[in-house]
Amino acid sequence: MDQPQAETPNLVDVEVDAVYNSTVEPLVPREEEGRKWRKWLEPSNIIWALVKLSMAVLSVMSAVILIWRWVLHGLRLAKRGILDSAKDVYSLLDYLSPSEDDQSQEEKTEEVVGIFIKHFDEIAKASFFRIFAQMNWIDWLFGVFGLAVVISGSYLILRLTGVHGRRAVQRLRGIRLESVREGSVFRKAEVPAFQVGISSAGLLSDEHHGYGVRCDEYLVAPAHVIEKDGELMTQALLVGTKGKVLTTLNLVKSRVIDDLVYIYLDQKTWSLLGTSKAKLSAKTVHCHATCTGKNGQSTGRLMKTQIRWMMSYTGSTLPGMSGAAYVESNQVVGFHQGASGLFNVGISSELVCAELRRICTVEASEDVNPDAKVPKFMSKMDKRFWDGVEAMKSLDLAYADDWINAKEIDYTQKLNFDDEATTSRKSVRVEIPDGGVRILKQNNTGVEVSMVPSRSLAFIENLERSELLDRLEQCERELREIQAWKRAVVQLPERVVRPPPTKQAHQCSQCETVCRTEKRLQSHTLNSHPEKQEITKESAVSNDFKKTVKTGSFLEKRSSSPRMTTRNSRKSSSLNDVRTRLPARGESPSGLMASQKNIERLLSELLMRMGGQSLATTQKCEASCTTPN
Repeated sequence: MDQPQAETPNLVDVEVDAVYNSTVEPLVPREEEGRKWRKWLEPSNIIWALVKLSMAVLSVMSAVILIWRWVLHGLRLAKRGILDSAKDVYSLLDYLSPSEDDQSQEEKTEEVVGIFIKHFDEIAKASFFRIFAQMNWIDWLFGVFGLAVVISGSYLILRLTGVHGRRAVQRLRGIRLESVREGSVFRKAEVPAFQVGISSAGLLSDEHHGYGVRCDEYLVAPAHVIEKDGELMTQALLVGTKGKVLTTLNLVKSRVIDDLVYIYLDQKTWSLLGTSKAKLSAKTVHCHATCTGKNGQSTGRLMKTQIRWMMSYTGSTLPGMSGAAYVESNQVVGFHQGASGLFNVGISSELVCAELRRICTVEASEDVNPDAKVPKFMSKMDKRFWDGVEAMKSLDLAYADDWINAKEIDYTQKLNFDDEATTSRKSVRVEIPDGGVRILKQNNTGVEVSMVPSRSLAFIENLERSELLDRLEQCERELREIQAWKRAVVQLPERVVRPPPTKQAHQCSQCETVCRTEKRLQSHTLNSHPEKQEITKESAVSNDFKKTVKTGSFLEKRSSSPRMTTRNSRKSSSLNDVRTRLPARGESPSGLMASQKNIERLLSELLMRMGGQSLATTQKCEASCTTPN
């Protein structure tokens, strides 16, 4: 085993030579070092090459023979038809010529119609069905095979010539193709040992998607490289310097860049691929870098952009170079992502170094220590570019909920192990603001992805943390319920509000008392102001009311008793001068007591008088009964 190289300042030295395990048999035999043409000398490659060549030659020969036979057959039929119809054509010209009389013209018309009917019958009889009926089984076999070859060959020719023809037309229109830059040409170069090709395995050939770079035990690659038909692949064919491995992908998505994934591979897979570890630069600086793919290597200037963690590459790139490393002095300073207009865009290696510290544990050094002092270059860059300090704060915030990075953990907290989390992370769909760009991913699909400038990223993060969309959705749900309730309630007619009746005051005419109702006024008048009634004087002596008539004879003897006085006692009654007035109710408490006493006295006198009148009536009746007839 080789000794590890000395550490370089401001670099993450994670390179350790891969150990090839001889006990593990690779899927493809280990290639010997040398030129590329030597791989064709292997037996497996020679057999496949001969099979492909023989199939191609057989297909071309079959297509040529079938096409030639059909062309000759068509020419013979055309020649025969023209010669046989020459006489009829000449006679047709005579028939179309004018006639001397109407009868001759009618005869010519009938002859012309007969000729057309005759030729139509001949064409119907000489159809393709008769030709197919005359073919034997050999003709049918070659016909079907030739048809398949013609269709597949035409498709391949159109596919190969269509792209180049379309590009030629676009060049004539003045359109610049892909992201090829003037002054940056491709030159022949070997793909770096730490760069792994990512393909999808096919039956006879593989489809190349892009590249990935080995960083420690992870394969760092853009997410669109491992996409197929819009979905992430679960298996991919990895192509290394020593062999090819079809492996299952264990993905860890970046929390900062959506188009960045980390794929963990075990030591066995790395040994089969023969891939070494890359040296990552822990800082982002402006420099000249190289980018290598299948078509060769290009050179360009690497600079920061306004979008956080994104770099601009002025060199040329082509489809299939997504994920290739930006290399400067054998150090990876970035990862190619795609094209944005006339510029190529990539991801800074500083982000990969920072995220790897949070995903896995690596050996501590000056640059990977999370407690190290922030370098000066991170805070003194031009304000036109993204700020390193703010970018690191955003990255720490994205990984703040990981237990491995938590400073304080409450172990007494009751954990929730339900199938679904109580709160789920939801992506915020935001339109591209002014200054945003669209990046064309350089894989086979060529899907566009939108990037947001760093000045707008903080606002979007605050918007996501505030859960504004969830709150807005809750408000909309409540509003819909209220609207449904309003539609269900029957609208009642408005209540007619009548003014309260005016209260009419009833004032007593004899005093200042005011009553609310007329009934109370009548009761007050009856009780407080009774009507004065004339009292008839009565006497308890019956003689006061008796008129005596002398009926005896004149000779009758007079009584010796003194004569009684016949004066009416009514005139001498003491009640003549008594006038009783009942006091008004409510004058005063003392007046009320006096009134009650007067009422009691008057009632007693009334009772006595009523008893005296009855007694006088009885006496008068007795006197009338004893009077002689």
